Amino acid sequence: MQPRCILVASAHRSTFGLGCNPLTEAPLGSDGKQYCRRRTGEALLPQNVKKTVKHGGGKVAIWGCLTWYGPGRLYRIDGNLNAAQYVKILDDALYGTLSDYGLPISSIIFQQDNDPKHKSKTAEAFFEAHNIKKLPWAASSPDMNIIKNAWAYLDRKVRERYPLPTNPDQLWAALEEEWRKLDLGYVQRLYESMPGRVADLIDAEGLWTDH
Repeated sequence: MQPRCILVASAHRSTFGLGCNPLTEAPLGSDGKQYCRRRTGEALLPQNVKKTVKHGGGKVAIWGCLTWYGPGRLYRIDGNLNAAQYVKILDDALYGTLSDYGLPISSIIFQQDNDPKHKSKTAEAFFEAHNIKKLPWAASSPDMNIIKNAWAYLDRKVRERYPLPTNPDQLWAALEEEWRKLDLGYVQRLYESMPGRVADLIDAEGLWTDH
């Protein structure tokens, strides 16, 4: 019998707004500036120049999932996500991911957070009708969802691109491309970090950890 694979999923909003900085935000408590060390004469080399988006890149809301075998399908969310649209995403992107990796639905445990749309009667009916086993999830579980790390990694890779996306369609295309290139070793290291995350969360008595 094939062991069950935990499949983690969540929605995410990627933003390149007017005047936003496409590099990493300055940390809290800093002076808001970013610095890099460079030798004399290297000030204008591409790696030492801070890129900006002059006309804004727009906003794109996405849903995605991870498996032990690699990233699942990415889905572009149009408008405000509701329970009916969430079920459509599951029907298209979740089942598409299972098909891509040759995984039967009986082989996975599905992990999602407790967003009201995820817990709606519409979504619960879908899970029950399709015999999808879900991972129990605490109401407040900071730092436990490994896909949050993958979203941060994805945003960073998109912000490193040149030229940067300048409209929502370009941003979506960049997100799709970088998501497909997500390194399998990185994904599996996220999965392997789970025991340590759980231990750290217990030590922190349910408060924030450094994950």
